[in-house]
Amino acid sequence: MTRKSLTLLIAGATVLVAAGGLTFKTIDEKRARANLIDSTRATMVFVEGGTFTMGNYRAPLQRQDGTVIETYVADHSTSETRQVTVDSFYIAPRQVTQSEAALFDRAQGRARDVAAGMENRPAAFSHQEATAYCAWLGDAAGLPMRLPTEAEWEYMARSRGQTPFWPTDNGSFEYGRNVFDLSTLPRMSQDRPDVASFPPNPLGIYDLSGGLYDWVSDRAATDPEEAIIFKGGSDYSSALYETIPTRGMSDSTGRAYEATLKAMLTGAYESAEMEEMGQLYGLPPTHVGARCVVELDQRPSETGFGTVPGPILLSPPYRATSPEGWGTD
Repeated sequence: MTRKSLTLLIAGATVLVAAGGLTFKTIDEKRARANLIDSTRATMVFVEGGTFTMGNYRAPLQRQDGTVIETYVADHSTSETRQVTVDSFYIAPRQVTQSEAALFDRAQGRARDVAAGMENRPAAFSHQEATAYCAWLGDAAGLPMRLPTEAEWEYMARSRGQTPFWPTDNGSFEYGRNVFDLSTLPRMSQDRPDVASFPPNPLGIYDLSGGLYDWVSDRAATDPEEAIIFKGGSDYSSALYETIPTRGMSDSTGRAYEATLKAMLTGAYESAEMEEMGQLYGLPPTHVGARCVVELDQRPSETGFGTVPGPILLSPPYRATSPEGWGTD
């Protein structure tokens, strides 16, 4: 065999190996996408619609001395309340994971590094990214998917409009059993558990009081026009105080972020308007995830996908096993 023939043979083999690697990678990508679609269709939880009073409400809370008081669930006694009717819908039982977010990013021509062992940790998104993810997954699955509205989120977290303090399996807050115990895992995001590591709420929805917050798609009429809202509890803060009616607010324009950064550097805001925006929103949240809904009101027996939750079992009076002793005074 001549040197030229040998060179051509090696070059051809190299091309074949590279093409084979590309083929296997493409096959793996298609398989992962198909698995995501199948899992999504199989696990979406059907939430039967109804009417409830959205906003702050009162519920029985048991103190550590055993006495029971009737108190507001949020940390303020006055809150906008309104009667809301929610149509039936489907919602993902868990937040989007790091591996699923990486699959989405690759489909958009971007790269997301996912360290070994982190594949099933919840993935943080901007509001824009979360909106795009749900639209992308909906297109892939052939379903009308989007982020939940705030009313849908509260209705679901309250197990179809019930009055628990926290969106846990029993309505109570029990460190280490039904919520993340930060005191044992000081590194937060590095030690954040996988999704669905703790019991779900009675509808079968996981991680509503820990891990990451959830973005919602809308805002109240009284909110500023640039506001974007997130709900739930997160290990970024004290989820104990983040009961169901509480809500976080961020700025969709980015102006508050820029104003706050400049104020941190210079020691003052450029204007009264920027100071107001900075104090209202602060820095943008980095601990918010995505949880998608399907905008269909037919039951799984009609749609051919999803699950129907069992009976709603809550245990009032509600209680918190907290090192701070919240609610004992």
